[in-house]
Amino acid sequence: LFQEDRQVDSAKSMLMKRRKELEALAHADKEAAPLAPVAPAPAAPNERLAELRLQLELTSQTLPHAYVVSGFARGLKKEELTLELRGSTLKINALRLPTPEESAFLERTLRRAPTVEDFMAVGRGVFGQIREAIKLPMDVDRSKIQATCVDGQLRITLPRQRQPRRPPQFSW
Repeated sequence: LFQEDRQVDSAKSMLMKRRKELEALAHADKEAAPLAPVAPAPAAPNERLAELRLQLELTSQTLPHAYVVSGFARGLKKEELTLELRGSTLKINALRLPTPEESAFLERTLRRAPTVEDFMAVGRGVFGQIREAIKLPMDVDRSKIQATCVDGQLRITLPRQRQPRRPPQFSW
């Protein structure tokens, strides 16, 4: 993560430097021709961004009545997330793509339409495909599994089945 953060910071720094250079050029030519308004960025091709693997760091917690699995992926929305139960395995799949706002920001920063390579350079660790699988414990009540995803924070609650209460045993 540290190296990915450095790469993102380096890309941002390069983009900001280029932006300042372009602003200086635009300021010099301001009286000659006004700048055209910036149009919304075209959507990046999903196939190329889907090649990126987005890691979802999962943690688990055991509670008396449930297991709780949590994970975080910046910008992930519940609409991008699918959960699939197959036997005793819960599969987590998502495709995190740039939002129109993220695309417009990158276009304003670059002062040109961003390419897929631009999205891949600044979006490593932010955009991409999530594919995880969780092996469920035997005592999970599969009919009551619940999941929420708010601000990129995924929380899956796996309720435990109630164990039948045994009557006390007496020895004579």
